[in-house]
Amino acid sequence: MGAYNLEPAIGDLFWDFDDMEVLDIGKDNAVVFVKDVSRKNDEYYLHDSHELGDTVDILTIVYPDGSSRTILDASETPDTFYN
Repeated sequence: MGAYNLEPAIGDLFWDFDDMEVLDIGKDNAVVFVKDVSRKNDEYYLHDSHELGDTVDILTIVYPDGSSRTILDASETPDTFYN
């Protein structure tokens, strides 16, 4: 099986997102780009939690400013605010 065959399964993990794209699939990881997940509230951006289609061993979220957050055994994305 190649990476192309795994893409639908990765898409199933991110079923709760409207605009998701699989950028790369490696041997034991995938890079997924999700757009329009945050909303602006005064001076902060807010991200509401989203359920994932399964538990992910390691979920790394990269924010627009380049900072990141890693969550182990994630079954959802966390509620987050940033500026």
